[in-house]
Amino acid sequence: MTEESSDPRPSREMTAAPRRGTWLAAIAVLVVLALLAVIGVGGWYGWQWYQAQEQARGAQQQALAATRTAVAELDRRLAQADGKEQSTQDGVKALQAQVDVLQQKLDTVGQALDGGRRGVQVALVEQLLMTANEAVQVGRAPQAAQRALAAADARLAALHDPRFFAVRQAIADEREALSAVAQPDVAGTAIAIGRLLDTVAELPLRGTPEALPAPQTVVTDDVGQSAWARGWSRLVAGLGALLRVQHHDHGVEPLLSPAEHAVVGAVLALRLDTARAALVQGDAAVYRSTLKAAGDWLARYYRPQDPAVSTMAQQLRELAGVDVAPVLPDISASLVLLRKQQAVE
Repeated sequence: MTEESSDPRPSREMTAAPRRGTWLAAIAVLVVLALLAVIGVGGWYGWQWYQAQEQARGAQQQALAATRTAVAELDRRLAQADGKEQSTQDGVKALQAQVDVLQQKLDTVGQALDGGRRGVQVALVEQLLMTANEAVQVGRAPQAAQRALAAADARLAALHDPRFFAVRQAIADEREALSAVAQPDVAGTAIAIGRLLDTVAELPLRGTPEALPAPQTVVTDDVGQSAWARGWSRLVAGLGALLRVQHHDHGVEPLLSPAEHAVVGAVLALRLDTARAALVQGDAAVYRSTLKAAGDWLARYYRPQDPAVSTMAQQLRELAGVDVAPVLPDISASLVLLRKQQAVE
């Protein structure tokens, strides 16, 4: 007992040793548990990750399978499309061949139609040129010929054919030649002749008595005269008012009856009317000869000293000098050239 009480340290060491071992064991257990927990959690997360990977791999495989299926479908469709494209190309080629054939036919028909239309236009141009020549040669109507030539030139211009250049040039020359011709004033000249016709009935004829001046009243101075002398003077004055003696330097024409007056006026009016008709018709020979005959008739049967007669005579001479039918140019060159071109074709 004494030995134990005298040295107490061994007994405390023996007591502390079991306590230290307990703590260590507890710590070890805790560490193990912690490790197990970490391993469990890690395993759980690893399992989850593995499941996710498996699911992703399955989805990828499904997507890959779907992609392969789609690619196969695309391949099949492409193959079909290639076949269709080939057939389409063949169809297009066949259609193109048909179009070419139809185009050739249309070209042939178009050429025939163009040739037909051109032939019709050329025929119309020829007819217009013939009309222009007839207007000049027969009708003496340069205005109508100008219109016909202008219409012919317009139709040739619409053809756009250089082969008709010479014809168009000839037409231009002919139109210029027609424009250079001085055209008479037919309407104005006809009006002037009509005014002369209106005055024919008022012209004095040679066989009609001239108007005498008014008799002058003789005033006598009766103062210082006898009654017999005054009576004799008054008788002489009265007879002087009734009788008039005139002296003439030329022969006296016999008096004309009223019927003869009417015939002379009708002949003059007829000649004037004939001259007007010849004017309208462009007959220069008849126009001039008729006006000359009217002037001769006027000088033969009408009183030349009368102002109205002398005025008409002067107007007749002026009217006779009007060129009612000027010389018209030859416009047949264009027609000849057109027919030559048609003969070449």
